[in-house]
Amino acid sequence: MSGSAGGRAEKDLQHKAPRRAADPTHYVRDVTFGEDASQVRTGTAPQVLACLRNLVIGALSRAGPVNTAAALRHHSRDPRRPLATLGITSP
Repeated sequence: MSGSAGGRAEKDLQHKAPRRAADPTHYVRDVTFGEDASQVRTGTAPQVLACLRNLVIGALSRAGPVNTAAALRHHSRDPRRPLATLGITSP
């Protein structure tokens, strides 16, 4: 009997675990990009925006371990910086 109660308590703890433990990019998308507060709800726009957010997170992650919010601020100051991060140079 105690074995089933212990298993049930463990299952309850797993159920209550923060979502970011299962999907770390969700935490970044929600906190840094404000995804949950987005009011875009029609058509395929939510999926397209999520894809673009994932693209940005992936590109910044490939550039090295970074603080995503700080990297976004850094790249927003000069339009050439995101292109340089992607390996695109201007002629």
